[in-house]
Amino acid sequence: GVMVWFVPRLAQHLNQRFSPLACIGWIAAVVACCLWAVSAMWPLWGVLPAVLMMACMGLLGYTLGRALHAETDSAQRATVLSLKGMLFNLGYGAASWIFATLLSQMAKNPMTKLSPQGALSQALLVQAIIFTCGFSLVYWGWARRSWSRGTQAI
Repeated sequence: GVMVWFVPRLAQHLNQRFSPLACIGWIAAVVACCLWAVSAMWPLWGVLPAVLMMACMGLLGYTLGRALHAETDSAQRATVLSLKGMLFNLGYGAASWIFATLLSQMAKNPMTKLSPQGALSQALLVQAIIFTCGFSLVYWGWARRSWSRGTQAI
């Protein structure tokens, strides 16, 4: 809850200093590091990367909202921003469903039954790998397209 005091100011600072593409790149890099840290399942300290990931969700929402606000004319702005919120919720739900399915499949694996947290740890690690690889491909494709059009990325 305390993060709501800091995230908007940080988001505003980042968005004034960097382009949306650069902000999303920074956010994704932090989220990837946090996913890797969460997969280590550190007692007590493991909550810090999880809190930082939630702060990144706020940063991402602000960055996308600001970019969409700048690109959309005022007659369609409310519709576009509502659609952004709906897509965020659908994406979060889909990611949660995929993770739950992955976790249930990992729990059935006899190798993960060697430790009580084996299935969860492996599922978190797979999630970190998928996010890092998948987002890297999408991000660099977007950045390359942006650079080829002559759009300033940073």
